[in-house]
Amino acid sequence: MVDYACTLTIRFLETVLADSSKLNAEFYRENYIEATGDVLGATVPYNAVMIATFFLVGLDLSYRSRKWLRSNNFDWKKAMVIITGQQGRETSGVTISTSSVAQILLESSDLDLPLERLYIAPHGAVPKIQAPVTPDSLRIHEHGFRSLWNAMTGMTHLGETMFAQYPAYALENNMRPEIDASTLTVSELPKILSPDDWFAMNTRMRVVVEDARQLLSGCVTDYAAKQLRIAQDDLTKIVVPGLDGVDFSSKKRLPGYGEKQDIIKLSTYPRPIKINLPAPIHTINANGGVLAFRQAGPTNAEPIVWIHGLPLDSRSWSAQYEAFADKYNNIFVDLRGYGASSKLPADVKDVTQLYCDDILAVMDHLKIPKASFVGFASAGHVALRFSAQQADRVNKLVTLNASPKFKRNDTDYPYGFTEEQLNNHFVAASDRGIEEVTNAILDPAVVFQDLTAEDASKVISWFRTMSYNAGTDTLNGFFKIMAHDDDRQYVPRVKAPTLLISSSLGKEVPAATALYLRQNLQQAKLVEVPDADHFLHVTRAAIINELISGFLSS
Repeated sequence: MVDYACTLTIRFLETVLADSSKLNAEFYRENYIEATGDVLGATVPYNAVMIATFFLVGLDLSYRSRKWLRSNNFDWKKAMVIITGQQGRETSGVTISTSSVAQILLESSDLDLPLERLYIAPHGAVPKIQAPVTPDSLRIHEHGFRSLWNAMTGMTHLGETMFAQYPAYALENNMRPEIDASTLTVSELPKILSPDDWFAMNTRMRVVVEDARQLLSGCVTDYAAKQLRIAQDDLTKIVVPGLDGVDFSSKKRLPGYGEKQDIIKLSTYPRPIKINLPAPIHTINANGGVLAFRQAGPTNAEPIVWIHGLPLDSRSWSAQYEAFADKYNNIFVDLRGYGASSKLPADVKDVTQLYCDDILAVMDHLKIPKASFVGFASAGHVALRFSAQQADRVNKLVTLNASPKFKRNDTDYPYGFTEEQLNNHFVAASDRGIEEVTNAILDPAVVFQDLTAEDASKVISWFRTMSYNAGTDTLNGFFKIMAHDDDRQYVPRVKAPTLLISSSLGKEVPAATALYLRQNLQQAKLVEVPDADHFLHVTRAAIINELISGFLSS
């Protein structure tokens, strides 16, 4: 990489010195930093080289800092942290989100350091520390910093007393926006979803140039520190964007580089799928929260309520939007905790019932007396209960890989998750964060056996954005609460004609679950789609759309 970077830079300098007309932004972008032109023979964008370099610097700093910090076994919950001094240019690193040091500390603590115990003091004293560094040489500075920390903490506690009747200030470390093709501006460095998320990483390059608070060399330090945390310091598991897997002698395009993707193309579906469902978002206040939904199609047409499954949101129905938008009044719901809806209430006891109540509130708001329902996976579970409780509001019901009970037992229900599997997902979400549990939920060996590795990567990248938006609390609402439902008593009470669609390759919800439902529902047809895995409404969208359309119109 270093040899390539030096060679390309020499070529660029020689070219513009020989012909000054080429010293312009367009030539620089095309032939040097983006590598789309052929004048310099660039094979890899120099932007990727810079990202790789900055990542390696951040990785080195994070690794050494993390190793020392962890060797001291700090009680992070009681730590008193002050960051002083200048980092880079005079205006950079003055907030938690823009300070590489703050991000390294947070990740090194495995996110145990409370944000309210971390202060950035750009005007604070900067101690002069000389080698050798000993506890005694540092202890002489303790009084001044302890006084500063206590003064700041004491001031913040005044707010609780003086303004108790007003909303309190709460810090958030998850301030990174998720960006996609519709994003026009950002106010913070965007979240990096994977080592191939070049759209986010290149956007970061622009932000650090335009935002004086940012530090150029620190534009991916937080991502390096996060990878270290997730890998628990195993450097063999770290993927360096712009270096690992990159052939600097080849013109082969880096996966995802320069793409502002608003579609994905799969070999299993003849049409491109838009990653942003092109229907406006509407919201209502109901049941103590904000409920979001998208509406598309003639409002006087037969209504369909589409309910997404875990870990997705309404955008995951894009392939169905294309097929049904002109024929039906489509209501694509964001369940609580997902998409644009508000988060799950902290004290929720029955997640499925909350979702049923929310769907009813949306129907009442839109004055829809009766609708057909399509529910995928965990939302198929919701749709079954709703159809049993609100039989007069349901015209027809379609479920895809639905189950009345997600937890198996050895006596009368041998389908679904074991207790150990549910606990593993819950622990992954609670202890290792959204990245880890998302990786488990979207494991291609488990849920994308029906796609090539390339196609699976596209869908996973799309779904990952929705999962990260949902967050661990929402996903744990399933693994901790909803997955322990036993709704078998509701199944015989469903009166609506029902189409059960299942996947022949499904491990999450095996095909035998659909057979159980067909045998216990009043009016049910069962279709098992061959060579289809769990997310078949995307991976086998063509046949799914035909099945749903035929059933609803019959």
